[in-house]
Amino acid sequence: MSKRIKILIAIIIVLLIVSVSSYFFIQYQKNENEKIELAKKVFNISQLIIYSSANATQNDTNKEPIWNLNLYQYTNIGIKINNQNDYTGEKNKNTIKELFIDNIQVLQKPILGNLNFYYLNPLDFSKGNIIEENLITDNLKYEVLDFSANLDSSKPQINKDAGIVSLQIVNKDIYNNFIISDISNPVTFDGTLIHRANIGLSNLKYKVRFDINIVNNLDEKFKCTAIIDCPIEKEDSEESISNGYMLVDESDLEKYIFVRVD
Repeated sequence: MSKRIKILIAIIIVLLIVSVSSYFFIQYQKNENEKIELAKKVFNISQLIIYSSANATQNDTNKEPIWNLNLYQYTNIGIKINNQNDYTGEKNKNTIKELFIDNIQVLQKPILGNLNFYYLNPLDFSKGNIIEENLITDNLKYEVLDFSANLDSSKPQINKDAGIVSLQIVNKDIYNNFIISDISNPVTFDGTLIHRANIGLSNLKYKVRFDINIVNNLDEKFKCTAIIDCPIEKEDSEESISNGYMLVDESDLEKYIFVRVD
């Protein structure tokens, strides 16, 4: 066999390998895209609202009347999950059997303070009180109740046909023992404390991520990864938590997709 024929055969073999590999890659991508599209039809996030402000705890003092405060910043997150059905009865594929939040990570740490994560009572969405027994140490597991059962919002509970998932991020120790000696001016316990304490907003910015996991009645598993930038200030605007608070109603929900993982 001549050298020219050998080279020609080698080229043909390489082309065949590339063609077969391309075919299988395209089929793999097609299958993955179909999985994503199918998962979208099972569960989705229909609304995501973020409320960011500041608050403080007061230290006892025996000195003349002053405010002695420990400042902290908080971000409350409310996520509305739908099961993508006009619900007329139990449908196993669109019925929640388990729901939990895990894989909580800090992608960008704030310059000041330390981040802590809590379950948030959705009825307290605009409040900044810290309930220490709601601290999340590993994951946040929801109790799944029957379709018509009344929820106790002080506990992480959700109905089988979905509802609201909420959590609170608290940045503690951003300024301890902040003294306000002029008590003639009223003290407002919100983001204006940040301005009053001359804390640069860039010191408070952070980014977090977490996974929302759902198992349906068919034991199929779905996961949505949420990446949240703490809304401290709005670009090209004077709006910031220094004015009191920031409220963000996230409109780009296409990036929050439940993907079938098992």
